[in-house]
Amino acid sequence: MCTALKAAGKNKFKLSGDLTLHGVTKPVTLDLEYRGTVENPLSKKATAGFQLTGSIKRSGFGIGSKFPEQMVSDVVRIKADGEFSQQ
Repeated sequence: MCTALKAAGKNKFKLSGDLTLHGVTKPVTLDLEYRGTVENPLSKKATAGFQLTGSIKRSGFGIGSKFPEQMVSDVVRIKADGEFSQQ
């Protein structure tokens, strides 16, 4: 659940919220970048693009403690691209 969105530069934001994995909820902050708005060629509607990036530690959520870090990194990188348009 998103708890805060703060400006962090031109078209850049810090998105904070609570992330639940494996029954464990922790606060996380990820980077959000506004990539621009264009007209969707199919719908002819304005469509805004965003990219979310950041990382979390699996161990913080009690995931994968049986695997040594040489096999599976404790740090999980997150990258998500999304686009939003009005209906």
